[in-house]
Formats: sequence, structure tokens, C-alpha cells
Amino acid sequence: MSDAVTKAVETLTGTFETFKEANDKRLKAIESKGYAPADLTEKVSKIEADLLKQTQKADQLAAALNRSPAPTAETREEKLEKAYKQFGKDLAEGKLTERAIAIGSNTTGGYAVESIVEAEMARVLKTASPMRQLATVVTQRAGTSAYVKLVAQNDAASANTGENASARSDTNAGTMQKVSIATNTIEAQVVITPEAIEDTVIDPEAWLFQDVTEQFARQEGSQFVIGAGSSNTAYGFAGSGYTRATSPTWGDVNKLVATGSTGSGSGSSVVIQFDDIIALTFQTLDPQYIANAQYASNATTFGTIIKLKDTQGRYLVDIGSAASLSRAAVQGAGGDVTSVWTCLGKPWNILPNMVNNEVAFADWKKFYYIVDRVGLSSVVDIYSKKPNTEFYFRKRTGGGVMDFNAGVILALS
Repeated sequence: MSDAVTKAVETLTGTFETFKEANDKRLKAIESKGYAPADLTEKVSKIEADLLKQTQKADQLAAALNRSPAPTAETREEKLEKAYKQFGKDLAEGKLTERAIAIGSNTTGGYAVESIVEAEMARVLKTASPMRQLATVVTQRAGTSAYVKLVAQNDAASANTGENASARSDTNAGTMQKVSIATNTIEAQVVITPEAIEDTVIDPEAWLFQDVTEQFARQEGSQFVIGAGSSNTAYGFAGSGYTRATSPTWGDVNKLVATGSTGSGSGSSVVIQFDDIIALTFQTLDPQYIANAQYASNATTFGTIIKLKDTQGRYLVDIGSAASLSRAAVQGAGGDVTSVWTCLGKPWNILPNMVNNEVAFADWKKFYYIVDRVGLSSVVDIYSKKPNTEFYFRKRTGGGVMDFNAGVILALS
């Protein structure tokens, strides 16, 4: 795996150097002529698109470094072989009817969602869902309606006194806030043709992990970022469920309004600038959060960021080494570092569901929590879509901002 990451990073580094050379020419043309030739602008745009594609590939490889080890072949075989054989046999013989699949009970089809399958799905979801790599993931206990945690709104004051002091003064207690995160249901459906069943082509592990996990990951990716916090969605950190404020009180998401300026070239729109990133990085969060903070934006916004330079003409972003990614996977400081890009020494993550011209900067492990309710349930339906067999999976998960002091969103308005 490390060889694959090394190769991907090397390829990306070469493309980035090509991008910087072409972009420098574009900027010089604008400075001298007031515009950049169309062919040069097109060249920069093409290289930028290649950069983003290569970034996605490198990030996926890097994410795999953070993934928990899969069970050994012997362990998986021992725990799944009997369950899948019985499952496939009953399915082929038409013994499965429309019913709930209860975990741990073969008589009701529990073998389809054995705990090892659920654990493996969670492992794969971490790779497929960028927010699961950044945020803290916890499990909600059975019998509770929500995950509840007390968070310090501000630090307790402290005082020092010399040994000759006659008395110690009282200190102010810190303020604690109770944060509650409820879980909601997300669903996925998989349909299998009778030919696949009859010809024993079906690989239960393959379709379960690929189809169901991809569906769950897409839904989670949206909910944890822009979910409105309604009865059926999580509270996304950038969603309408939270109020944004430049002078936030507890419960508001901190917002920094970018000064912005019109980008280079005719017809350019207002975009985030160098000074905005500096302010975001050094003027918004307390030092204890900055230490482990990481950036996040969508790919379009990142395409703007990679063009930014400091006052010395140096690009703000850079590419980390495969070795640093491997170390981050082991250390896990400030969240699993799975992005190959850095800005001002901090990892830059791509979250596809963020809106354009917004950048989040947070100590993600403290800022956002994902809550999973134990249990994966399923219904097998052999009637509704005859002759195909449909599998309906559901799981309960939720998310929300835990420490409102630990993150900020940079936006143009």
C-alpha cells in the first residue's frame, strides 16, 4: 500500500509543478496585458482538473492507511462461511419470505447481518465517508434516545499563589453545556436477479459491501455536511439546522466573512483570497484547537485555493509525502489525515457536499460527532419486484456539532 501511495503522491507532485508553471505564465500575462490568452487559460483549467482527479485517487489510497485491519482470512471464513451458505441455500430454494431479519437468529435470517458483517461495513464506511475519517465516531447505547455529552463552553479560571500568601482567592467555575445528538434512519436497497441466484454467481459479501455501503456513504456524506437537522436528517455542520454568526453564542456555528476579491481574468467572480485564509487560520480559533485543526472544502473551492500565493510569491498549498501520511495514520493526531494536500502546514480535505466558496477549519475530533446506534436490520422481499429479490437495509445514525468553539466556516457572506 505504501508503494501505491508513494507513486500516487509522486504523480500528483509532478502535475502540481506543471500546474504552477502554467499558472505563473497566466498571471504574468494578466499583469502585462490585462488578460490571459484563451489557450493558456484552458491549459491551466485542464491541469487543474487533472490535479483534482489525481487528488481523489491519492486520498483514497491514503484513507486506506487509516482503515482498521480487516479480519484475517481464517476468522472471516469461519464466521461467514456457514452463514452465507445457509443464506444462499434458503434464497435459492425460495424459503425466504418477506420478514425482518433479526441479528443472531438463523431462523429469521439473522445470518445476513451477522455482527462480523456489520463490523466490516463500518470499517469500509470509514474509507468511503470523508466525515467519518475526520469526526469522532461514538456508539449510542441501547435504551437511550440520544447521545448526550457535557462540553465545556469556557475554561475554568485558575489562580497561582505564593507560599507566603495569606489566602487563596476563589476562582470562577467553567460553564458546561449539555449537547444531545439523536439518531435517524438511513436506508439502502439492493436488488438481485434470479439468474444471479440460480447460477450461484452471487457473492453476498461483494454486493453487500459495495452496494449498501456506497448508498449509506452517499447519504451520510450529505447529512453530516449539509443536513438540516430535521426528523430524518442529521445536523450537518454547514447545514441550515445551525445559525451562523460572526459573534456567535453557544449553539451558533462561528462564521468568518471573507473579504474576497474578483479573480484574475475577465468575467471572474468574487473568490476567497490569501488574506482570508490567513485570518481563518490564525485569528478565529483558540490555540488549543489550532494545533490539530484541518481545512475542508469542496473540489471547486479548492481549485481556487491552489492558485493563491503569499506576499513572497509562494503558493499556499503543498503536497505532503507518503511517509507523513503513513505516520498520521498511526498517530491519528487531530483526526485521520487522509488528504495529500496541506495549506500552511495543515491538511486540506475535500468534502464534496460543501457549497462553493466556503472553507471549514476545525479541530474535527472535538468539533463534530457522529453517533451510530448498534444494529443493522434488513427485510427480504421476494414479491414486490418479481422475479427479482429485493433486500432493504436500514441503520440508525446521527451527527452534530459537539464543541462549537472548535470550528469556523469561512464564507463570502
